Amino acid sequence: MEAMGLDPVHDVVLPRVLGLTVMSGLLSMVSMVFGIAAGIAASVAVGSTSAAFLDQFWTAMSTLDVLAALGKATLFGLIISVVCAHMGYRAEG
Repeated sequence: MEAMGLDPVHDVVLPRVLGLTVMSGLLSMVSMVFGIAAGIAASVAVGSTSAAFLDQFWTAMSTLDVLAALGKATLFGLIISVVCAHMGYRAEG
């Protein structure tokens, strides 16, 4: 790519890093939604109400806890993508 005058970091590494960073946060968000939905379904299955589950859920959890989990997943995605891109860019052979 360098021989063609293209910047490999801009054209290859940056989209991969941004993609994994964003998608790891979105995947974490989706898994949280499905986890809460499964908790609601289990709560209803044992005879409770979904409102009781959600009330207890927000008593035990705070918005800061949820945001911290999303931030941590996004940061891990960034770290993983940067390390993988660096190791792949420096590969020889």
